[in-house]
Amino acid sequence: MIGTESEVGRGSTFHFTVAFDLPVAPVKLANSSLSTLQGLHALIVDDNLTNRTILQVLLASWQMKPTAVASGQEALTCLRQAEEMGTPFRLILVDGNMPEMDGFALAERVKEFPGLGDVTILMLTSDSQTNALQRCREVGIAAHLLKPISQSELLGSILRLGNMAAVPYELEVPPATIISDAPLLHILLAEDNLVNQRLAVRLLEKRGHAVTVAKDGLEALRASADKHFDLILMDLQMPEMGGMEVTAAIRARELSTGAHTPIIAMTAHAMTGDRERCIQGGMDGYLSKPITAALLYKTVEDFATPALTLEDAKITSLEAAEITDQKQNQGPPVEPVNMEAVDGDEDLFIEIATLFLEEQQQMLTAIQAAISIGDGPALSRAAHSLKGVAANFRAQGVVAMSEELENIGSSGDLDQSHEVYARLEREMSRLTASLRAFVNGKVLCLA
Repeated sequence: MIGTESEVGRGSTFHFTVAFDLPVAPVKLANSSLSTLQGLHALIVDDNLTNRTILQVLLASWQMKPTAVASGQEALTCLRQAEEMGTPFRLILVDGNMPEMDGFALAERVKEFPGLGDVTILMLTSDSQTNALQRCREVGIAAHLLKPISQSELLGSILRLGNMAAVPYELEVPPATIISDAPLLHILLAEDNLVNQRLAVRLLEKRGHAVTVAKDGLEALRASADKHFDLILMDLQMPEMGGMEVTAAIRARELSTGAHTPIIAMTAHAMTGDRERCIQGGMDGYLSKPITAALLYKTVEDFATPALTLEDAKITSLEAAEITDQKQNQGPPVEPVNMEAVDGDEDLFIEIATLFLEEQQQMLTAIQAAISIGDGPALSRAAHSLKGVAANFRAQGVVAMSEELENIGSSGDLDQSHEVYARLEREMSRLTASLRAFVNGKVLCLA
């Protein structure tokens, strides 16, 4: 409710009433997990008072013994004193951006002190993932969290670091970006759908890779000519130029240079023979949509491993695709919440679900418009696009109706399209209602 009260010569007062949902129930933790944190000395280093206070309250609620300081210099003093008193800090939560001595400089100084080599440092920063992760590697930081941070994400990361505890079954949380020795890649993602773009980019950036997005085939071809990429992830169906055409053009260009950029096909087709057709067309691997974080990481990192031959990489990619196909044939789940696809990252799932809710009406309109004017190819393209996105949410009803419309469009006989579209609308209504309920029921605890 919105209202106003106004008086001549004195001004106006505006008021409103907003109804909010009750907060979700707090995360339940196994007693064994809390006991592993009990008494753990942790140092919080952040120049922002609000952030320090929130972190201190959270760590104390998890039975830890937190100390909070506002600068790198204060942190060094605390670390020395704790070491001398025989109560050293086992964990440091450090902000990446601080005046005078930032989190990276502090980490370098900490590693120089005798006796502090075993301390675990967790970086909290809003910096670009790629640059921050590279610096984390260089200075010995164990894990990296990108702000804004949820309570569950922070707790899950602390539990994982240093094997302080196994994460309990009750706590399904996204992992921090654990810093490893795997090579960082510059990847070209050729994908025209915004939801699929966002999902792939966020997953790859969480792993430390740099991603350039091309929204159609021509843009992908130009980008691959302008700069070197370690790997290309190529959607098969794109505007302007399809993935197979782009791959053929890249391979023709490489004949004169002797170079070979690995290209991985990504497609929602998953039809018999597609995988072999991609390999024969010059691609090096194949991922069937919906992609899962684990298979995406495995495929990308297989191609990033220097000891792996190109032929070996093709084989592992095909094996990964077969695993995906097998999982998809195990029957439709009830809920559209597919945490496996986002590497357990609830915040990322909410982000792509919100984006889908914003885009879904436009996608339906494109299908309806193609049916109205009897444009079979346009119907096939629009339905294929919706099918690929809906698969991220395990929406088997939407996927099935979209695939049926895609086939109708390809056949050119649109007589049944109105009936199938009506069924698609009903399935979409169920999906969007479930996603809205999930998104609206989640509250982030730490900004």
